[in-house]
Order: sequence, then structure tokens, then C-alpha cells
Amino acid sequence: MPRSSAVNTNLVKFFGIALFFAPAWGLLWHRVNFNPDEWAASWAFGIIRHHIDDGHPYQAAIYLSIYLIGLAGILIIPFLRGSIVRSTAVVILMAGWFVEHFFLEMNGLFTDRSLISLLWDEWHLAGDAVSAYRVPLLHNLLLALGLLAIFLLPPRRPLVLSSYWAAVPTFAVLLTGALVNYSKTMQVFPVPYAITANAAALGLGIGSNLPFGYFTAKNIVLNRPIDAPFEPAHRFKKIIMVMDESVHGGFLSINNPALDTTPFLKNEARLINFGIAISGGNCSSISRTIFRYGIRAHDLPNAWDHGTKNPLIWQYASRAGYRTIHIDGLAGPFKFHNGFTSKETSLIDTQIGVLDDPAYARDGIIAERALSLLKEDGPMFLLIDKHGLHFPYELRHPPSDRAKTTIEHYMLGITWSIDEFFRRLMPKLDLSDALLIYTSDHGQQFNGGQPHCSVNQKGWGIMREISRDEATVPLFAATGNPVFELHLRQSAKAGFNTMSHFELFPTLLIAMGYDERWVRDRYGPSMLDGPLGRTRSFLVGQPYINPAMISADSEHARGEN
Repeated sequence: MPRSSAVNTNLVKFFGIALFFAPAWGLLWHRVNFNPDEWAASWAFGIIRHHIDDGHPYQAAIYLSIYLIGLAGILIIPFLRGSIVRSTAVVILMAGWFVEHFFLEMNGLFTDRSLISLLWDEWHLAGDAVSAYRVPLLHNLLLALGLLAIFLLPPRRPLVLSSYWAAVPTFAVLLTGALVNYSKTMQVFPVPYAITANAAALGLGIGSNLPFGYFTAKNIVLNRPIDAPFEPAHRFKKIIMVMDESVHGGFLSINNPALDTTPFLKNEARLINFGIAISGGNCSSISRTIFRYGIRAHDLPNAWDHGTKNPLIWQYASRAGYRTIHIDGLAGPFKFHNGFTSKETSLIDTQIGVLDDPAYARDGIIAERALSLLKEDGPMFLLIDKHGLHFPYELRHPPSDRAKTTIEHYMLGITWSIDEFFRRLMPKLDLSDALLIYTSDHGQQFNGGQPHCSVNQKGWGIMREISRDEATVPLFAATGNPVFELHLRQSAKAGFNTMSHFELFPTLLIAMGYDERWVRDRYGPSMLDGPLGRTRSFLVGQPYINPAMISADSEHARGEN
């Protein structure tokens, strides 16, 4: 081949390498500003300075060495001689690049162990995520495919390297994986080494990398004795706990009179509205697990295991003589999600999956199924995981020409998924000896910034705030028991907009007949105890990696009944 052709081919490859690093510099369409606080290389310099300032020059040297080996590996891959070796390395390289830069565009940050682990536990929602984020996915896929084509071009002399040089990027992945998974501090490496190492470790279970539910379930004792004081005469015959999906409490008419999204609920006299509450976490798997295990706020963020060593809600219900039933409108009983494991599901008497299509029909079917179940005799504890309002919101209500924007679709979803659900449920629901509690697993924010299931990432000189809207949820109850109803109404009036998910578990135990004083001593206050006069916080991040509690209280969270 003529020398000019070889030069041109190699110049194209150098251009591809420049494009490869461009997003981290804030170029192209990625929402990252080129400044010292948000450029990955600057984070690396910060980590090096941090180690040196802490008197650990050897750690700084190790980190820098691995970083440079990784960087060298990226520069080597396009110039490898063997087509099979080069093709394999390029495909792995660009797959990781595509995923990392999608999250860079969505979050303004690359992934870390915590985010990857949480996404692994939320894999059943991958289809929804693809539909909701198809534009940024397409952006990054097109560039990734273009770079892939450039990197796959056969290199030309003099820049041709033996296939043996592929050992450099391979070695860099192994070293990166070791440092990322065994270091207690955040590490930044050239894309895509960190995500490649983390994904491989998680998939293979290396270095204790497994979905957090696996480790949490190790604390379950199947035949655990429960010695709590219990009075059968004080229990409700039927207890219905409804956990919705992605419902922001401020979008319901009962909490925002300016909106007409929930006209039925607004006029439902039996409703006892606690206003806007704060969820246990900003991710479905976290908040739902906190609820089912009865984890307390004081166990978080660093004592998750301690909080999961108590009986689960299913075990308390069984001990109190209830038949336990779980209706799942999210992923079905055989897809372990939201922290569920086979060990936990063995504690449940009956599991029912409602996975009908179109998906927006599920909540109506769930309402009818619940009414049918509640006609059966005998005490029953029913946990309903509603289908709710997970994005894309245009799929959470019947097709309509009324909605054009994301917010409009979301509000139509509120009316269809929530108000219509209770319009079907409440008129036929016998509350004479029953308690109904409703909330959502987390809220939703529409103001940009980090999206659902984001984590609190602390770099060196950089801090990404989590919107409290991600934890802003509705909370209301209904019962026909006059004494319990009176106490709830008094508490709701005095403690309006002051409750959180951490009051759910104690409330349910009291409703099951467990001694109220014992419950309060063991699990803290319930929904009967408002106002509580404490700062509410919610958990972000994977509980075994980098959890943090974020304060959610502000003047916006308070209002009048």
C-alpha cells in the first residue's frame, strides 16, 4: 500500500481516538462542562493528591500506574495486528464506552460500583428504560458504532503492533477491577475500564459482587421465633398495604389543590391523608427492601446488616395468624427484583403476578383481584406492588391526544393509575375490620440533574446533589375501626407532611395486634404518633458499597392540612 494511504489510515485512527475522549472533555452533545471539577483526568489528579496528602505515596503511585496502563491500553487497541484479537478488544471497548457515555449524558457522571449494582437489581425495567431514553441511547450508539468502525480498520505501518500487546488492556482491566472492588474510596479510570471490571465482577460474583438482595437475604432466619407481646383481639382481620411505583406526592389533588389529577380521592371521605411523606430510598429496590425488612433510619447508612436481622413483615404477619399474599404488578413472582430472593419468597403463602398487556391495564386488574381475595374468610395480610408510573409515562395510561409533554403524560398517569385504581377498589372495599395504607416506593423529579436510582457520588472536589423530589411520596390510610381511625386522623392532622416510610412497619405491626409500646421501643414511632419532630432522610446508593443518607426536609415539605 502506498505510504500516503497508510498515513491516512493512521490519521483516521488518531481522529477516532480524539473522538473517543471527546465526551469526557465536555464536547459533542454530552452535558458536561470542560472545567477542572468535571473532567475525568482532573479527578484522577485529585485522587493522587488525596493519597499524597494523607501520607500514602505508595497508594498514589499504584493508582497512577494502573491509570497509565489503562490509558496505554486504549491507545494500543486500534493498532493491533491480528483481526480477531483487535475485533474482540474493540467490541468490548466500545460496548463499555457506549454504556459509560450514555450515563455521562444522563447523570453528568460516569458509573460506579453502586450504580451498576443497583441497575443490576432493576434489570426487569430495562425495556422501559430503553423506551424512555431512546434519544440519548441512539446518540451514543451512533458514535460508538462510528468509533468501532474506525478502530476496526487494519493498522498500517509503521504503527502496527503484535497481538501480544493486547495483554496491556487485558492486564489493565484486571488491575482496575482489583483496585475498584477492594478499595474503599472512589476511583476514576479511563473509560471503559471501571464499568468493564465492575460488570464482569458482578456477573461472576467476584469480590462479593452480587445484587445486594443476595447478601441481605443471608440474614433471614426462616423459622425465627417471635417473642413480641401479641393480643389477637386487637388485630384487624384484613390489612392491605399498597406500594405504588414512582409516584410524586405533590402531583395528587389531595396534596396539591391546583391540580385535578385525583378527583375521586379528593372526595373520598374515608381517606385519612398524611400529606407528603419521604420514602426510605430513592430507588425501588432500596425503599421496598427497607419496608419489608423493617429497617430503621438509625441503621442507615452504615448498619444495613444490623437492620435486616429482625423478622420480615411476612414473618410478623404469619406469627399473628395472617395468610400472607403478595400481588406483583411489576415483574412477577419468579423474577427476583427489588431485593426479593427465593429465600424471602418462601415466607409468603401466595404470590400472584399481574403482568397483563397493555401494561396500563394492570392496576385495574389488580384492584379487581384484590377485591376478590378480600372476600375470603380469615385474617389476611395483602401487600400490593402496583404497576404505577415508571417511565415512559406515555405507556402508563390509555392513548390520549391530551398529553404532549412529559409532565402532562405523568399527570394523566396519576389519574389513570391511582385515581382510577381507587375508584374501582374503594366503593366495594369493606373497611369495617380492615386497614388500608397507601404510599409509593419513591417519588420522581423533572428538573434535570441525576435521574431515578442515582447515587451520591463524591469525587475529589465534586459533589452531585440528589433531588428530594426522588423521595417525595404520598401517604394515606383508610379504616372502619372507629378507635384506630380516630387516632390516625388526630395524628394526620397534627403531623401532616411529617411522616416517612419508617413509620409504615410499626403501624402494620400494631394493626396486626402486637403491643404498641413494644413496637415503639423496638421499631420507633408509627403513623399513630404524629407529629414526630425529627429531620427526615432517605438512603441513596447501594447499601453495601457507598450508601449515604440525604436530608429531605425543607419548608417545601411542610404545609397545612
